[in-house]
Amino acid sequence: KPLNQQVLLSAGNILVQLSGLDLSWCRDLMSRLPTSVELQLYDHQAYRLQMELQRYIPTQLSPLS
Repeated sequence: KPLNQQVLLSAGNILVQLSGLDLSWCRDLMSRLPTSVELQLYDHQAYRLQMELQRYIPTQLSPLS
């Protein structure tokens, strides 16, 4: 879990922008790290989300099938 709150805010904002999820839900998710979440995304969306989030927090994506 990052010690810098600004990192969590930035990661939450990226999640909102690339997934279309609710801002308060994303901020809550970032406050509960480490955690997992299931999102239905296209491959290109998931790839971009991982690339952007990797700048701030460690992420790992797995296909649901």
